[in-house]
Amino acid sequence: MENINRIEAADCPKINFDKKSKIFRITGNSYPENCETIYEPIKQFIENYNINENKMLNLEFQFNLINSTSIVYIAQIIMKIAELAQKGLQVSIKWIYDLNDEELLDLGKKLSSISNLPFEYVGIEEEK
Repeated sequence: MENINRIEAADCPKINFDKKSKIFRITGNSYPENCETIYEPIKQFIENYNINENKMLNLEFQFNLINSTSIVYIAQIIMKIAELAQKGLQVSIKWIYDLNDEELLDLGKKLSSISNLPFEYVGIEEEK
């Protein structure tokens, strides 16, 4: 299992996995022209995550803007994580959102509901 570091672009999120801390972060904007190139490698990473060697995974999501196609991929990733949680993986999910963005908070709540995974919601004041 390798560290992952994908640099943020205007339309693509920063993606970071630190194997030592077991923290997987996706932050920034997510409205790329081709979501598959961004999110399929993450889905593969989750599918190959060895829960016998790695008993826990901490996820942090913090989106500024996210399009509907990205939402579909994020939902698929969270559902794969839910499958691993049913097999014994300890999962912590932090959903960080702008206090002025109710839609983003609602999205986190919907993803938590469909996956049956508890999310920690952290509202922050975005700098203007």
